[in-house]
Amino acid sequence: MSKNYNHRIEQKFVVKHFIDQLRETLENEALELFIQNEEEQDQEVDAEDLDQNALSVLFSNQDATELLMQAMRQIAIGDYLETVKDKRFPDKSERRVFVKTIADQLLAVSVRLESDLTHVFVEVSGFEESDVAEADFPFKKVKS
Repeated sequence: MSKNYNHRIEQKFVVKHFIDQLRETLENEALELFIQNEEEQDQEVDAEDLDQNALSVLFSNQDATELLMQAMRQIAIGDYLETVKDKRFPDKSERRVFVKTIADQLLAVSVRLESDLTHVFVEVSGFEESDVAEADFPFKKVKS
């Protein structure tokens, strides 16, 4: 774990509120979606430049932006993994990390909403099922 990041688990109602805000923001006509990779953690990458992004490699036959938007609309409380604060950018809001299957790819989707609720910053990274266990998801219902 990097010393540049604080990791924590938020209370369930806080995560639910974040998910509600995210869904509302995704419906906002003024939405600006910025997709980032880890190297450009705080450099803006406009969704129109997505073809140069690693997502276009993962989803070469599909519209990666639309797939990501659809996946973010379907994020549920059980997908929540953790909340991360990047200490290098103290003025930026925290990122919530969710693990979702998008187009048959297991991905960690890290989402940061700005306070104006029109700017959404998303970082997507590949994930292996062996990287996480059911117990890593604090609000996932365990199948019996």
